[in-house]
Amino acid sequence: MKRQSVWLASLVAVVALLLLSGCANNAPRFVDEGKSYSADAALELPIDINAGAVAGRPVGEADKLRTDALAALRRQGGDKADVAAVITKSLPNNSRGVPFYVELAEVDSVPAIIVIEAIGPKKGTLEDKRVWVLDRNGKILLMGNR
Repeated sequence: MKRQSVWLASLVAVVALLLLSGCANNAPRFVDEGKSYSADAALELPIDINAGAVAGRPVGEADKLRTDALAALRRQGGDKADVAAVITKSLPNNSRGVPFYVELAEVDSVPAIIVIEAIGPKKGTLEDKRVWVLDRNGKILLMGNR
């Protein structure tokens, strides 16, 4: 009986670790390195940043992927939770966009949140990128597609 209890406890621990690691993978990459960008440089960021696991997923999954990504960011607490709240409040949820990269930086000397989303055509896949630059209160300062 004791061996079964140990086996069951081990199984529960493995399942919990798998679930937690999956949640962490849904979170957008979060960067806070105190960088400064010009507006043009901020809009060029998506060129070099990989969309990771959301790239190529069906656009029909975007709403769930977005919800999962923001929830995963929120669960990490602190600045990450605050940024998730700003994104939720400020960016349209019907935009077929899934945030995969978030950076706290200055853009043209304004403290900003840079959000890069994977986007795609209505019946396609998440193959393109869109960048949003928000002030720290969520006001949209810039937006561009790549």
